[in-house]
Amino acid sequence: MRDFAVCAGLLSAAMDDQWMFDGPASERTASELGAVVALIEATMPEGAGRQVMVWRIDTKVAQRDLLHRARFQRDPRLARTAAARAEALAAECRAMIPS
Repeated sequence: MRDFAVCAGLLSAAMDDQWMFDGPASERTASELGAVVALIEATMPEGAGRQVMVWRIDTKVAQRDLLHRARFQRDPRLARTAAARAEALAAECRAMIPS
């Protein structure tokens, strides 16, 4: 359940970033986010909603910061590193979604 909550936060941050910079990609990410939310709902025990939301929000904030560095970092090497890390994290989540 925690892994799904973390992925929801990661994908939510990615979707927000894509809305601003890559609209069509945001539609795919929105679909992936929906799948992860369904997995959360299927595995979440009663009363765990607050903890799940904390995991999602904390992860979204961290991923949003990483994406911000990827877009606006003045040092190109650091920007590339941040972008690669953000994409790797999102790819791990996408791999968890059943096809």
